[in-house]
Amino acid sequence: MSNRRKKVFIHTLGCPKNEVDSEVMAGIFQRDGLAIAATPEEADLVVVNTCSFIDTAKQESIDAILEAGQDKGHRKLLVTGCLAERYGDELLREIPEIDGLVGVRALQTVGAAAQRVLKGSPVCDRDLAWLAEEQDPLSEARLSLGTAHSAYVKIAEGCNRPCAFCSIPSFRGKLASRTVPSLVQEMRGLALRGASEIILIGQETTAYGNDRNDGSSLPALFDEIMTIEDLRWVRLMYAYPSAVSDELIDRLGQGNICSYLDMPIQHASTSVLKNMRRGMSGNVIRETVARLRERVPGLTLRTTVMVGFPGETDADVAELIEFVKEARFDHLGVFPFSPQEDTHAATLPDPVPEDVARDRQQMVLDAQEEIAYARTQRLVGTTQTVLIDEFIDGETHARTEMDAPEIDGVVTIPGYAGAPGTYLEVEIEEAYGPTLVARAPSPAGAQ
Repeated sequence: MSNRRKKVFIHTLGCPKNEVDSEVMAGIFQRDGLAIAATPEEADLVVVNTCSFIDTAKQESIDAILEAGQDKGHRKLLVTGCLAERYGDELLREIPEIDGLVGVRALQTVGAAAQRVLKGSPVCDRDLAWLAEEQDPLSEARLSLGTAHSAYVKIAEGCNRPCAFCSIPSFRGKLASRTVPSLVQEMRGLALRGASEIILIGQETTAYGNDRNDGSSLPALFDEIMTIEDLRWVRLMYAYPSAVSDELIDRLGQGNICSYLDMPIQHASTSVLKNMRRGMSGNVIRETVARLRERVPGLTLRTTVMVGFPGETDADVAELIEFVKEARFDHLGVFPFSPQEDTHAATLPDPVPEDVARDRQQMVLDAQEEIAYARTQRLVGTTQTVLIDEFIDGETHARTEMDAPEIDGVVTIPGYAGAPGTYLEVEIEEAYGPTLVARAPSPAGAQ
């Protein structure tokens, strides 16, 4: 009999939270004696880690499952993630090629589940009651599947907010914050393995610690992170506007904490925010932005907004556009409303036609385009520190501290073959939309 280690290939769909879960699963698989395959063809088990946030994400996940099932051959197929948690029974009924399911609330069982599936036993692990502490040892053992120099760290699972448009709490559960020592240990481990940039994520990061009675809080976590000397850039995503405290603001731009904040506002109209069940007015958002701009000079502020929510009027959109022009966000994403199953918003009257929502999306994007153009043009002629992400098609792709990976701008350095993870001082020569073009540095420019 062969003693060859069984191999697992992981296909990840969806948001950075899923990327973290896939790396946690990879660490569990490796711990349990399985090897990670580079391609599905060489694997004994294919894991499809799914997303179900919006309809397009659901369809992409279903397509990936169907493709894996069609090409499975001798391989076993394990479906994990949000779609498995939320629609497990339907998936097993409609796609018989699936050999097992593990939902997001059963992540700690995935190693045993994989072994059972490989032996031919069916698996359906979902909706388990577990605490954040159970996630700690799993996350500390995670195995990097992507870029070594930049890593996401999920500081909490679940959410307590009642936002009308969001279904995530229904299948990811209530807020469950991890411990500060565990998070610091995980980040130190990532730094030892080459990570110099950490992106903190969660469903709502500003709620971190609210469910604990041990002094955990985002400012306290930042204080510990600033002691990790090997980390150079630490940025925060998914902050809730009404929960951005003065203590949090005071730490932005200090030590290794980037002068950067991702704070989805969703809208600026108080009536729309009320219908969204966001628990704040437009004035609260305006005041929060003003505090951030005043107290953190040079802050890079990213946000996302939603248009076409049921009951939204032309006047609401005009108010949103006016605020976008006033706030001058550095990065802005605009999404049309998409009704989700099991949400309050899906039951609301006065739906906005899809074509109208798309028109409103473009109107907001047009307003932001002028702001973004002026921002990048101001950078031409300046010297910026950039972090190299990759060398592709004959040029180096990098980012400034003002840009998060994959969602913000890129700095290209033609004619320069840079190593990923290297920091450089470069001069910005041109700007094309969100892309900056820099002059290749001298050999002494690498850090």
